Amino acid sequence: MREVGSVKRDYSTNQGSTWTACPIVKGVGGDLAVSADGGTILQCPGGSSSTYYTTNNGQTWNNVTGITISNAFPVSDKVNSNYFYIHDLSAGKMYVSGNNGTSFTASGTPGTSSAPWTQTYVRAVPGYEGHIWVPLIGNGLKYSTDHGATYTKMTNVTNCSAVAIG
Repeated sequence: MREVGSVKRDYSTNQGSTWTACPIVKGVGGDLAVSADGGTILQCPGGSSSTYYTTNNGQTWNNVTGITISNAFPVSDKVNSNYFYIHDLSAGKMYVSGNNGTSFTASGTPGTSSAPWTQTYVRAVPGYEGHIWVPLIGNGLKYSTDHGATYTKMTNVTNCSAVAIG
């Protein structure tokens, strides 16, 4: 999946050799997540509190239920295609979908960011189902190994705004 400009989304089924435009795009800008098997795409358009999903590469889009976070940043589990995660930076809750992104429920509470107006990016770990890392700026770094139900604080990390895994 790639974004071209702020209004076009393309997908590839051959590791980027060729690209096909999604016929319908919901809103402008924002963030996307693609399931581990490529079968589901989640999109939260910029400035929107709605998140949408498609299971047919953008032919049709449906509203995701259970989540209304403005400028949500969806993250897909890198092993289990059923799981997606969205962190509410202000309330400190992690919302989890175990049904291909069609609905979310509040799960664990990694905590709030010390700067909730600044987007941080939750990261899922390739090869490890349910493993997610949550940077909380001045509130440190936490990780979960159970799809976001519980969190462990990295006690030696006092400030973290980004995590890279790979």
